[in-house]
Amino acid sequence: MATYGAHRQQLAALVLDDEAIKAALVIGSRARDGADRAADLDVVLVVENPEAYLATQHWLGQLGRIWAYATDRTMPGAPIKRVLLDGAAAIDFIILGTGQEVDQAFLTRAADALRRGYVVLKDEVGITDQLALMADAAAEAHAHGERPTQEEFADLVAGFWIDAVRTAKLLARGEAAAAAALLGDGLRSRLVGMEAWAVRAVAGAPYDTFWEARHLEHWADKQFLQQFANTFAAYEVAALRQALYATMDLFRLLAVETSHRWGLDYPEAADMRATVWARTWQ
Repeated sequence: MATYGAHRQQLAALVLDDEAIKAALVIGSRARDGADRAADLDVVLVVENPEAYLATQHWLGQLGRIWAYATDRTMPGAPIKRVLLDGAAAIDFIILGTGQEVDQAFLTRAADALRRGYVVLKDEVGITDQLALMADAAAEAHAHGERPTQEEFADLVAGFWIDAVRTAKLLARGEAAAAAALLGDGLRSRLVGMEAWAVRAVAGAPYDTFWEARHLEHWADKQFLQQFANTFAAYEVAALRQALYATMDLFRLLAVETSHRWGLDYPEAADMRATVWARTWQ
C-alpha cells in the first residue's frame, strides 16, 4: 500500500516549483486526521492552462512511477486527472483554470468537502479566502438542511416508485443486466438517500451522512444495514426480482417512518398501485 505522506511531500514540492500552478489544496480524507490506508489523495489545482495539465502527464514525473492515468470530464467545468502510482497510490487532481467558470454541481460537492477540512499547499490567487466562505456557507446549509422539504421528499419517493415499476418491466423482458443497473443506480441510491433522512430525523441534530453511500457502514442504522444486504442479488432474473421486492419493502418502511417524524405527506396510493403492479406483472 502506498505511503501517502511521502507523496504529499512530493506534491508540495511540485506545486511550489511550478510557476504555472497558482493554487493547490488537499481535500477529502487526506486533509483530515485519521484517514485510513485505503483513502485516496484528492487535490485541487488552479493553473494557467488547464488543458496542458489534462493532456499531458510529464508534470507528474516527480511523484513516482505512473501505472495508469485517465481524464474524467463527466463534470463540466471541473475535469479530473486520475493517476495511479507505484504502491497503488491513487491521486485525483481536480484541474481548474484561473478565472474559470466552474460547474455549479462541482461547487456544491466541493463546498461540502471543504467544510470537513482542507489543507492549502499554495495560494497566489486568493483562493483560500473564497474557499473559507464556501466552507462556512456549506456548514451553515448543512446545519439547517437536515429536514427535507415536502417537495424534496415527494420527488425522491415518486422517483423511487417510477424506477421500481421500470425495473419490474425490465425483469419481465429478461433484461437482467439493465434491471441490475437500475436497481443499483436508481432504486438503491434513493434508498440510501431516504436512510440519510431517517437517521437525521432520529438524531435530532446536524448529523453527517456524507454523500451517496460513502461511509454508509458508519452512519447508517445497524438494522438498516442488515436489511440492506437483501437489496443485492446475483445476476439472475429471479434473484433480482427478490432483491427488487426487498428494496421496495425497506424503502417503504423508511419513507413512512421519515414522513411521520418530519410531518410530511406520504403518497400511499401511488405506493400501493406501483407495488401491486410490480409484484404481479411478470
